[in-house]
Amino acid sequence: MWIVRGDHDMVGSAVMSANPHRRMLKIQPRRAGLHIIDGDHEWLAFRDALPDALQYVDRQCCASS
Repeated sequence: MWIVRGDHDMVGSAVMSANPHRRMLKIQPRRAGLHIIDGDHEWLAFRDALPDALQYVDRQCCASS
């Protein structure tokens, strides 16, 4: 799971992303990522995060359990 949250996001706080991340770490510690980036809840933040997110998903799909 890849979670990205903008540090200027007014829709919710970064803490709201930390809670599910902490729960996922208990289940699959090496497959949960939380990334706080510079940005708001907007297309530009999503656009900037997308390449890294897709590379992460690709690595997870190719990794053995």
